[in-house]
Amino acid sequence: MELLEKFRRQYHKVRKVIPELKGQNISSLKVEYRAHRIYTNFNIPNHDLSIQFVALMRRFLNVRDDLYYRKVWLYLQEYFSRCISDSIMDEIENRIVMMNKGQMRFTVNNEVFTAENIYSLISEGGYFNDIENHSCPKTVFTEN
Repeated sequence: MELLEKFRRQYHKVRKVIPELKGQNISSLKVEYRAHRIYTNFNIPNHDLSIQFVALMRRFLNVRDDLYYRKVWLYLQEYFSRCISDSIMDEIENRIVMMNKGQMRFTVNNEVFTAENIYSLISEGGYFNDIENHSCPKTVFTEN
C-alpha cells in the first residue's frame, strides 16, 4: 500500500479516538522536590482509551516506522513540494518545532526531554513492553 494511503488510514483511526478523549483530563503529572530528589507521578484517567490512543499514535511517533511523521513530511517535500505553498511549508515546520518544544520542558541530569522523547520513554517503558502491570510507576530522578 502506498505511503500516503497508509498514512490516511492511520490518521482516520486516530481521529475516531479523539472525540472520546475530548472533555477528559488526558493525563496529570505531579512533580515534587524533596530532599534533593524529584518525585513524579503520572496518572491517566481512562486506561483502555489512553492505551488505544498511544498505540495508534505510535505509527506516527516511532522513528523505525515508515509512517513516522518526519519521514512522511520528507516524502511530501520530495514528491509534492511544487504543490505545497511556502506559507504551508513554513507553517508545518513551525508546528513541528512547537510540538517538539511541548508545553513544558524537562531537564534531568542536563538532558532535555522533548515531547517526542517523553512519548518514547513512556511507550518503550510501559505500554509496548511485555509487562503485566500496565500502570505507569512512580519515577524518581536524583539530583547530581
